[in-house]
Amino acid sequence: ELRDAIRPAIPQLVELLKDRDSDVRAGAAAAISSLSKDAELRDVIRPAIPQLVGLLKDGDSDMQAAGAAAISSLSKDAELREAIRPEIPQLVELLKDENWQVQTAAAAAVSGLGKYSELRDTIQAAIPQLVELLKHGNWEIRRAAPAAVSELGKYAELRDAIRPAISQLVELLKDGDSDVRAAGAVAISELSKYAELRDAIRPAIPQLVELLKDRDSDVRAAGVAAIYELSNDAELPDAIRPAIPQLVELLKDENWQVQTAAAAAVSGLGKYSELRDTIRAAIPQLVELLQHGYWEIRRAAAGAVSELGKYAELRDAIRPVIPQLVELLKDVTWEIRRAAAAAVSGLGKYGKWNEDSNGTALTEHCS
Repeated sequence: ELRDAIRPAIPQLVELLKDRDSDVRAGAAAAISSLSKDAELRDVIRPAIPQLVGLLKDGDSDMQAAGAAAISSLSKDAELREAIRPEIPQLVELLKDENWQVQTAAAAAVSGLGKYSELRDTIQAAIPQLVELLKHGNWEIRRAAPAAVSELGKYAELRDAIRPAISQLVELLKDGDSDVRAAGAVAISELSKYAELRDAIRPAIPQLVELLKDRDSDVRAAGVAAIYELSNDAELPDAIRPAIPQLVELLKDENWQVQTAAAAAVSGLGKYSELRDTIRAAIPQLVELLQHGYWEIRRAAAGAVSELGKYAELRDAIRPVIPQLVELLKDVTWEIRRAAAAAVSGLGKYGKWNEDSNGTALTEHCS
């Protein structure tokens, strides 16, 4: 078979990881990653792992990325993970490297290895160093580190170690760089999914509300997403209430991604009965969005209106919207027609609509 002919070439591929030409080094790393998919070649590939880790120290950023990708690829195999384990302390050391590109490549590699349960006890040692990177003087490191922290937060056994990072992530919400502020908000949003971390995140709510007024649209969108995620905590609606007027205002934002995120957040907050009087103020603006020129916004608005229609005390405000939803069934964009059909079908579950002519129209389109 071909693998028998390829096997003797693998040591030469490993040698090419030291070639003076970066394209050659990158090609060798990619080839080794690809060959590692063949179980019968892994014993020959195992000796390459220290050199692949060494690529993270390469002066070429493409090589660092190639090294991180190779480590990630090789780690998919249980046999090779055991060979990678002794190299993890070296990866952790690279988080302190003087080159920011090496540090960010190492952060990505370390967080990626967290998906393997047998490596997490070793990976846990990296978390304090990742927390330090959140305070780094280089904005590009501060931008990269939050993603690594939130990635490791996916794993229950690492969350106690992640908790001390939250206060530093909150500090990033005030960072002078908009990319860093957005990265901090995205990380907080991700970590908010885990009930055991929400008490530590709760103090961030006022700062997240401030982000809704940020001059950068990515930051505003990230702030909306974080508040929406926190709304899943039944203990937090009163803390989130002050954000609602600003969320409603964002339905008029100049950026469509901010508008769609705000529509999802506003409708999602409707699940709390104590917030519905405040949420009611958003319905006229959602009606306006059903006529927006951008189809993604029309789709988001249709979904939001349908979601709010679940709640009896909001249906009188939703009722006048139904003719517009019916009109969207004829929209030129198929995604909108599908969204409108789902909205009409969803609202059709509630008998209250059948009390007037709008209800009759709705019933006709649902049948």
